[in-house]
Amino acid sequence: MITCVVLLFNPEIKFYRGLSAVDWALYGILMVQLYFAKHWFWKTGAAMMFIIFPIKIIYQIILKHSMFVPDMGAGIVNMPSAHITGALTGVTCAVVYHFMIKKNASRHHG
Repeated sequence: MITCVVLLFNPEIKFYRGLSAVDWALYGILMVQLYFAKHWFWKTGAAMMFIIFPIKIIYQIILKHSMFVPDMGAGIVNMPSAHITGALTGVTCAVVYHFMIKKNASRHHG
């Protein structure tokens, strides 16, 4: 799914590795898991992650390079669309998983 979206929004790309999209999918999953945690400390962590992500994406779009790896080498371009798609995929999977687990738990206990 991530590769399809990236290639749809970036048709000029000839090769796509997709590792950063996977990283951001994991980021999205962690953010949701922290959000659903019971302790305020973890919820605060989720809120910080939610704030940091759009700042990073805006930085990449405006400056046209990665925040953490400014020089990725010849022919390698920054792809914020991959990061956005990866994060949204991770968030979606984590939310669906959370509510499926909750639904199963209520079925067995109720």
